[in-house]
Order: sequence, then structure tokens, then C-alpha cells
Amino acid sequence: MSNIIKRACKLWNIQMEDEALELLSRCSRGTARIGLRLLRRVRDYALDQGKDVVTLDIVQSTFELLGIDNMGLEGIDRKILDLILNSFGGGPVGLSTLAASISEDEGTLSEVHEPYLMKCGFIKRTSRGRVLTEKGVRYISRLYG
Repeated sequence: MSNIIKRACKLWNIQMEDEALELLSRCSRGTARIGLRLLRRVRDYALDQGKDVVTLDIVQSTFELLGIDNMGLEGIDRKILDLILNSFGGGPVGLSTLAASISEDEGTLSEVHEPYLMKCGFIKRTSRGRVLTEKGVRYISRLYG
């Protein structure tokens, strides 16, 4: 992912510190489309702030404005985890029930959000539905107390 972002930086004439590149790459979910979208947002924020070089602080400030944490989770991802824990007792919960609860399309949930949450080890898919893992419980408990 970092190679893709480095290449885009060269094409778009963006100077970026190594730490900023590392954070941007890590939060891109391993998806080039997301990484490039985030790079454009970071670039726009840096230009708005009058900065020529994208620093770690600029990336963190941009992510804060976008509601993205250091793991690359967005608000909807945190909402999914919180809902499974607090409304469904940690699971299991079916895809259609979960999708209806967050007013999201089942396809988007299963193709966009769920794979990354599984990759992070926060949820697992069982025959009875989605279940929050211990890692997911710790993450959401740390966020919301």
C-alpha cells in the first residue's frame, strides 16, 4: 500500500514524511481506492493549512476531521461493533438484522465493513451470525468505557 501511495505522491507532486506515509498506509484498509481517497483528503487539508509537506500531525488532524482512528476504523465501523456489543449482547446477530439496525445495505455491510473488521480480529462470522471477539470487546470498551 505504501508503494501505491508513494507513487501517487510523485504523480500529484505531494511531499510526505515517512511517518505520515506509514499511518496513511496502515489506515487504508489494504485497499488502493481508500488509500488514494485518504491521500487526496490529506493533501487538501495540508493545502488549506498552507503546508507544503504532509506531516504526521496533518494526517492525524485530517483523520480526526473524517472520524477515522489509528486503526483505520470509521464511525460506521465503530457503530457496528458498539451495536453488536450493547444491543445484541456480543452476538450472534444475523447480517440482515445488523444491516437494518444501522440503516445500511446488506451488500455494503458484508463487502465493505465486515471484511475489514474480521481482518482486524474484531468480529467473526459464525453459522448463527456475526459475533464480537474478545479483541473487539476490548476495543469498543476502551472507546466508550
